Amino acid sequence: QFLVPCIVVLVCMCVQVHFIRKMNAAAPENQNSGNRANFTTLLVSLSFFVCTSAYPVIFSLDYMLKYISHHSWKLFQDLSMAFKCSLPLINAILFLLVLSARRETI
Repeated sequence: QFLVPCIVVLVCMCVQVHFIRKMNAAAPENQNSGNRANFTTLLVSLSFFVCTSAYPVIFSLDYMLKYISHHSWKLFQDLSMAFKCSLPLINAILFLLVLSARRETI
């Protein structure tokens, strides 16, 4: 359930980059803005991917350690709770930082 949004975002990112490159080939005078849009899309998509996929990774590690050693590790429980609460906020902050850093006029 947590990895489906990551996969959807990566597929959409690839489709968008493909169409922007296709438009750049048709109109070479807009190539710089197209490259800039591709890079911004890549940064925003990757920040979403990292922030969304980190929680299931920690959750899976906790589950595997619980299965192997038959007891839960407090560190992974704490990390799991911290990531569950803070990663969406970190993603929102990264999104705003990328957009403000990538805009052409200040």
